[in-house]
Amino acid sequence: MTFRRMKRLLIACLVMLSTVLFSGCMGDLMSRSSGESSQQALLDGNYETGLALLEQEAKEAPTDGKIRATIARERLKAANRLTIEGEQARRDGRFDEAEQDFRRALGLESGYARAQQGLAQIAIDQRHL
Repeated sequence: MTFRRMKRLLIACLVMLSTVLFSGCMGDLMSRSSGESSQQALLDGNYETGLALLEQEAKEAPTDGKIRATIARERLKAANRLTIEGEQARRDGRFDEAEQDFRRALGLESGYARAQQGLAQIAIDQRHL
């Protein structure tokens, strides 16, 4: 093999290697960007959107147990936050808002007892008005 052919082969290998490395880095950046946007949505109170973005990440990395654990934890945290907001709205007499918060919480965690109790308490509170 001549020097010229070896040089071309080396350049071709370096180009392929840099392409592979670059695409791997871009994948990490895209994943990180998606994770940051899901976290931002959750922080902003857009729980359904944030959880949907996390679910998409889980589909893209089905063997990543951390994402599944994060989804479960964030779903419960969101249901708890919504229930707290619903309880406050109910105490303030804003029954429509409270009901909406409790129903959103139940949409995230269908058997969430505190949200179910909140809906029942709204019915009791409205009867006593």
